[in-house]
Amino acid sequence: MVNNKVFPWWKRYGETIRETRERFLLFHPELRDVSIRYEGRLDPLAEGVILFVIPHNGEEVLRHLEKVYEVDALLGFRTDSGDVLGFIEEVSIIPFSINDIHSAQQQARELLAGCHQLSIPLYSSPHIKELRGKGYREGAISKREMCFSEIQSETLPPIERDELLSEVERWVFSIPGDFRQQKILSRWRRIISLLPEQILSIRFSFRVNSGSYVRSFLAEFSRQTKIPTTSLRIRRTMMGEWSEQDCPFL
Repeated sequence: MVNNKVFPWWKRYGETIRETRERFLLFHPELRDVSIRYEGRLDPLAEGVILFVIPHNGEEVLRHLEKVYEVDALLGFRTDSGDVLGFIEEVSIIPFSINDIHSAQQQARELLAGCHQLSIPLYSSPHIKELRGKGYREGAISKREMCFSEIQSETLPPIERDELLSEVERWVFSIPGDFRQQKILSRWRRIISLLPEQILSIRFSFRVNSGSYVRSFLAEFSRQTKIPTTSLRIRRTMMGEWSEQDCPFL
């Protein structure tokens, strides 16, 4: 008989939720015939805390937990999906100075803290549901209130352009399913030469309410600072009271 109702678990970078669940069940074979679900969907290019849950009274509260994220954001270009698994749509040909970056970081802390009505990212779970729905119209992506607090940032070492392309190619081919892989890589290989040889990046960390999206934060950062931005890696370090220290087998 299983006594625990909530199992914190670490989704690995590049892993699908289905793969995460199979790895979880390898360590909890006693749950294979038990009804379980998970809370805390994460994109393929994200790692972090999720919760596997055995249905029980009071589980509804788990759907509304605050979360803490870290995101490595690349500066100077933007994709349609807000991460490197999308089509490059905008490239800045004007180099950014250190002062530009420091000013943008300060703007992020001052202007993005609080609650905002922001668009749900392209190819997020709610957006996919809209695409499948009868009432979907091109460009009519829903908005919702998203709240950000405790915003911090630090400048990271630049990434070589060719190194970034190699990483994109590796991750695009590693993730199963059909999500425009060939078209994405074709666009990247055509446009990569337009990017600077060294791509600047920032690591943000912040706390969010349930239903907020890291990619929406970056989209608003781009709008406010006029610096095209896309995410490279997302890491969820806390979900409610559970942190990465509570997750076995990282």
